[in-house]
Formats: sequence, structure tokens, C-alpha cells
Amino acid sequence: MKPYNLFFCKQFPVSYLESNPSTTESVPNLIKNISKHGLKEPLICKSKLFDDSNSYFQVEPGQCRLIAMKQLGFKYVPIFLITESFMIEYLTELNINFNKISLKNALKKCKLNSPSYNRILDFIKKG
Repeated sequence: MKPYNLFFCKQFPVSYLESNPSTTESVPNLIKNISKHGLKEPLICKSKLFDDSNSYFQVEPGQCRLIAMKQLGFKYVPIFLITESFMIEYLTELNINFNKISLKNALKKCKLNSPSYNRILDFIKKG
């Protein structure tokens, strides 16, 4: 299993998040749903590093939710960040407020067997 850290960021800047959705068909419905009910679960993100100077945070899954939130004007969003140890310094440099969270506590913030719940378990199993 690869080393990883699981963090919870209550207010992560939306502008730092990237997505690569295969389809955007569900975005209009998500805009209606999020504007009516809010975000039900934190997004799940993985850190990616291209080189020493260019990093970003990839939303997986929830790419269409991110697009909907950007269109709704969200500035911050709660996320679970799955990252390797080297990214802690980068998060600190960005002034991101984060707390290490246990797998058990992360899963408590998700609905049982929701896509977010299962995706977190998937990451941990695969390492």
C-alpha cells in the first residue's frame, strides 16, 4: 500500500480544484439540486504533482458537482484530500486550513454506501 494522508478541509478554495468530467449532461440538474439542498457530502480530491512548480488538486468523483458549484459562485467547499506526505508543506504554503482525519471519521461524514463513501474506501484499499 502506498503511503497517503487523509485530510479534511472545511473550507478549501474552489479556485484550486480541477476536474476532468467525461460528460457534463448532469450539471443543470446538479445546479438545481445544490442550490436547493446544498452540498450533501464533501468532495474527494487527490493531489497531483506535474513538476516542482505546478501542482493542482483533482476532484474524484464529483467533477460535475464542482462545475455546478463554480457556476453557482461557490468560493469554498469542504473536501477530503487524499495526498502523499510531500504535499503537507505545499498546503501550508497555500494557507489551507486542514486537519488529518481518520478513515473512520471521514466515513462518518458520508452517507453509508454513497459514491463518496465507496470512493474513499477504494482509495484506501488500492493505496
